[in-house]
Amino acid sequence: MVTTIRSDQKKQLNQASVDGNSVQCSCPQKKGAPSNEQKKKGINIEINIIDVFNTQYETNFPNHLKLFKDVTCKIFPDTGDEYEEKTLDKSGKVLFENVFVDKTFKIELIQPPAAYEKSPSAISYLSSFASQSMDESSYLNKDDQTITIVESLSDTELEAVDYKTKKKMIKNLEDGYTGDPELNALKKIYKNYNVQTDSDLLEYALDATIYFTADNRAALIVETISKEKLYQLPLSTKKRFIKEIEDGWTSHPEENKLKKIYASYNNNADEDLLEYAIDQTDYANIDDRADLIVNSLSIDQQRKLPFSTKKRLILELEAAWTSDDECDSIQSIYESYQSENDSTLFEYALDQTDYANIDDRSQLIIESLSSRQIKSLPLSSKKRLIKELESAWTSGDELNSIKKIYSSYQPEKDSTLFEYALDQTDYANVDDRSLDIVNSLSDSQISNMPLSSKDRLIEELEAGWTSGEEQTAIKRLKSLK
Repeated sequence: MVTTIRSDQKKQLNQASVDGNSVQCSCPQKKGAPSNEQKKKGINIEINIIDVFNTQYETNFPNHLKLFKDVTCKIFPDTGDEYEEKTLDKSGKVLFENVFVDKTFKIELIQPPAAYEKSPSAISYLSSFASQSMDESSYLNKDDQTITIVESLSDTELEAVDYKTKKKMIKNLEDGYTGDPELNALKKIYKNYNVQTDSDLLEYALDATIYFTADNRAALIVETISKEKLYQLPLSTKKRFIKEIEDGWTSHPEENKLKKIYASYNNNADEDLLEYAIDQTDYANIDDRADLIVNSLSIDQQRKLPFSTKKRLILELEAAWTSDDECDSIQSIYESYQSENDSTLFEYALDQTDYANIDDRSQLIIESLSSRQIKSLPLSSKKRLIKELESAWTSGDELNSIKKIYSSYQPEKDSTLFEYALDQTDYANVDDRSLDIVNSLSDSQISNMPLSSKDRLIEELEAGWTSGEEQTAIKRLKSLK
């Protein structure tokens, strides 16, 4: 009986180095390796040449495809014996039979693979080759043959293989028991998903696996695929990943995969993704998922979220007791305010807040916004914020927030703001608030203020005993009428 040693997924043959068009190898020395007696009788050496040379090939010919036709090689054992050239089979393997070798040998490519720039014809040839090779194997060997083919292809080549052939690869690998070799081949296919041509391939991959491993496959795909490709996946694929990962109990590692999907949110293509994600979550975890979503997104992504998504996130974060972390996430949403899309966001946000916290949330809103953002708020939002901040006792910090709203005054938009603000103030503080209003405004703002507002301010400042500061404010208002 002749012993065969192979270099394939079982890694039975020790590869020392690749140099130019040759690979220097040594016979395995561990348990199961050929005995000295077997070596004397001659052994069979099978090696996947294309697999061995993939790394060097990609370095020398980036973005090219290698074609297998007429690739020949020769073996040079340390015994000095001569052997005929061999042509690679369709899977990129070559078998040298009855080789007399002591410890080492060299396999040299006499006719290397041809390098072709990516083109429709080269891709078609490569895909056809891979598909035919799988079809020619017996049913029981289809998974092994598929593994061999996937391993023999470089990343550049596998990404170029057509959609139909990749589906066939996935089907063969998922059919029956799926061990580590099959999983490694699947990961290589996932990694080389082609965003231009593979469309719903990853959804097919989930359909091809058995039901109770779908969450594991979804997590494996998300772990394997690059951040750039995940960002470009179709919305339907991202939704499917979320659905499978959220199905049943969700582990901490799976939550990390969800976070990666959330972070891939594409403002131009994923409009309702995050609302869908919340809908797939167990009720008890919705606030945690909303918090995780906000923390997964960049500032720019948050700014560009649809109005409905911002509202939904606030709704879930404000439900029941709100933790400090959830308050931080709410503040992040406040900071993302865009006047052109989110006009009534803060009125909605205050409606979702527990009554006892409304004044705190109002203050947090003002603290979260820039002067430009406060200035752009609708009159109704400014009025609502003043109303909540003036409710009951008003602290020094709340008064500072009110003054920021006063400073944002735009006469053409906020004509009735100050009369409304004074109506919300406790009677004992009306003169102080009137002084705060005047001191918060520029001459230009006062000049363009409606006459009714100026008269109201003068009336409140003159009521009762009038301080020196109030007299100065009255003179300013009258001079700018």
